Amino acid sequence: MRFVQAFQGVAVLTVGELWAVPIMLRTALIENLRRLAVQMTQTARDRRDAKAWVKGVLAESEGHSATSHAARPGPGRQVDSDAFIVHALAELREHGVNVAHLIARVAGPGSNAPAEALTRENRRQATNQLSVGNCVTTLRLLAALDWRVFFERTSLVEAVLRDDPPGVYARQEFATCDGYRRAVEHLARGSGKPEIEVAREAVRAASRAHEEATPDSIRGHVGYHLVGDGRDALARTLRYPALP
Repeated sequence: MRFVQAFQGVAVLTVGELWAVPIMLRTALIENLRRLAVQMTQTARDRRDAKAWVKGVLAESEGHSATSHAARPGPGRQVDSDAFIVHALAELREHGVNVAHLIARVAGPGSNAPAEALTRENRRQATNQLSVGNCVTTLRLLAALDWRVFFERTSLVEAVLRDDPPGVYARQEFATCDGYRRAVEHLARGSGKPEIEVAREAVRAASRAHEEATPDSIRGHVGYHLVGDGRDALARTLRYPALP
């Protein structure tokens, strides 16, 4: 909420943009989960390739066959993958094979030391695990939040409309206020003016009427100018081409 409020110090968000915030947050989180899932799939593929490669190495060392895939990791794969190196070396150690002379065949010439690959891979897996947990927790939080409260606390259009001279707007139900905000959106699109300026003009019109009219007159209420009989006059003030 504080981020959105700070951002609007630079650029005011429209009503529609504010309502899109929760959708965009969910989209970003799901995209991050998709990226992590791709990494996990690649790691599983690396693990499978490493196991197959070690099987070939063991067969070669036992003199059963000098298979071509034992000489190098599988065709077309990324031979410097940390996941492949870590899993290949783990498999070799598990079978009691001396890995010192095999590292160049696993990682290729000029590759980093296995210890560095292990450190990077462990760090990556820990980071990914934490990231997945944070994404899931945040998605649950987003589902539990009352976004109506978020909207009313961050919308600058809402803040302007709450200056309704008789104070009626602030006491209305959410659905009624939302109808007023949709009217602001409609007038802004048709007139080409910012939504906040439309809201201010509606409040100014209500303020003038409130000062001139009797205390119980509805003309002093901002809704009269947005959804009531004063809408045509407000549209003319905004130079709206033609109301439906």
